[in-house]
Amino acid sequence: MFSNKLLRENVGIPLIPDNSALLDCLSELDEFYFYPNPGNLGDAVIAQAEYQLFDRLHCKYTVRAPGENDPVLDQNGFTLVYGGGGRFVKYWKYQDVFPVFQHRNMRRVIVLPSSFWECDDFLALMDERFTIFCRQEESYQYGRSKNNRAHFLLADDMAASLVLGAPGGFGDLGGECAIPESCPPPGVTAEHAALHDKFLTLRETMLEGIAGCTQTIPDWGRVAFFLRSDAESGLARGGDLPASYDVSWSGVGPWLDRGLTTLFCALFISAIDTADLVVTDRLHVGITAALLRKNVFFLDNNFGKIRGVYTRLFRHIPHLRLLTGLHGLPAALADLDGALPFSSDMSLVEKEAWSFSRFMAAYLAGQRGGRPHPASVKIR
Repeated sequence: MFSNKLLRENVGIPLIPDNSALLDCLSELDEFYFYPNPGNLGDAVIAQAEYQLFDRLHCKYTVRAPGENDPVLDQNGFTLVYGGGGRFVKYWKYQDVFPVFQHRNMRRVIVLPSSFWECDDFLALMDERFTIFCRQEESYQYGRSKNNRAHFLLADDMAASLVLGAPGGFGDLGGECAIPESCPPPGVTAEHAALHDKFLTLRETMLEGIAGCTQTIPDWGRVAFFLRSDAESGLARGGDLPASYDVSWSGVGPWLDRGLTTLFCALFISAIDTADLVVTDRLHVGITAALLRKNVFFLDNNFGKIRGVYTRLFRHIPHLRLLTGLHGLPAALADLDGALPFSSDMSLVEKEAWSFSRFMAAYLAGQRGGRPHPASVKIR
């Protein structure tokens, strides 16, 4: 049995993921394909935590892109590990990934902690080869009610196990490679320069969004409202809502490339680190803020996902609260026992921290020998 201490290298972090069954499951595998769940910057955080975990467990795996073939493994049969997240919800065209689960020589499938809601057709695909980890009780009960062949288990969201390095700039994000102040890495191409330009564009977008969503409140410092702008929002639009910024939705990618995942994850973390208190209905904004030791007020989405994960993971932590709505914010501010000291970090503003030399050094360190897939991160 693997101890949960394997996932608790963030000193002082109050999150204690309950993933012993998942660790045992992964430890049994000899070799597997890994298909990260594509999606927004919150999904990049999940993928980064998954890559870190595979490193700790010394897993032997290959990142598999959609439609990519490996004749040897395909012929002999293979195991697939599919990344966790919120894809299997009626809003997100989860049917697009059906072919991933329908290969004729697939021997076993493990789906890392995910949410499931109104996706009966996906659940119908599963048979005895599937082990499905659900990140909240509601998804677990829903899956079992629709399918008695697959194996359903509960486990906490993978992002809760993310190991953070030093705050500011790219940080380390759990690696052993220090990032030098200046590094002329070999093999630099025009494609890398274009990626850096895209990266800086997202940084500028984030700075603008943060400026618009952050209020300075006496006795509370910088309060940032990172609220959903998509179909999962549980807030009434058109009402008296504070200015907010959907930081998760500002970038979207497949997260097949470890270097790019590290970079965009670092940018996301640095954006959240500009706040002292975070108000959000984005699960991975909240988890990241908790890992950064922020005071966090969670709001539920429109089908109970935030409430379900909060109940498993956060309910015992005083400075992490679940509000029934924004109307409860003034009372919550006045009654937050166990609040943490201000901890905002403004490295996002320091442009030199995001230079091309540091970008490339972080990219290469983040690759860790993996195959590059340098396409495809879209800036919204």
